[in-house]
Amino acid sequence: MAKTVKLSKPVKFHDKLLDEIELKEPSGGLYVKLGDPRVLVFNASGSAYWVERNETISEYLEACVAHEMGAHIINLLPLEDTMALKEELFGFFWTRPRGEPRKNRRPRLRRPRPDLRSGTGDVAERD
Repeated sequence: MAKTVKLSKPVKFHDKLLDEIELKEPSGGLYVKLGDPRVLVFNASGSAYWVERNETISEYLEACVAHEMGAHIINLLPLEDTMALKEELFGFFWTRPRGEPRKNRRPRLRRPRPDLRSGTGDVAERD
């Protein structure tokens, strides 16, 4: 599925105004060839941060920007739009939509609590 990035301000290209850029979804073969455009690195304290692989990002943009100039059109874009384009590219590599809970996470089991009022330790029924 392709994604469209609206530009913050139109760019003039061959006497035409370009107001959006389309990104094609990377193919599986391209992913196998290039790998992830950024990697998650963990530090000693257990926190993590992303490290972008600039050469890989550049190759993905070259392959995925759907424009006659290819990724060279990026040279005409303001920084804000180039960053938005890169973020949309990263969106292809999420395994699930942002904000959606993981499907493989096990549900928390609720243990029945003993009824301390009865003095028997029996499990109290809940309403």
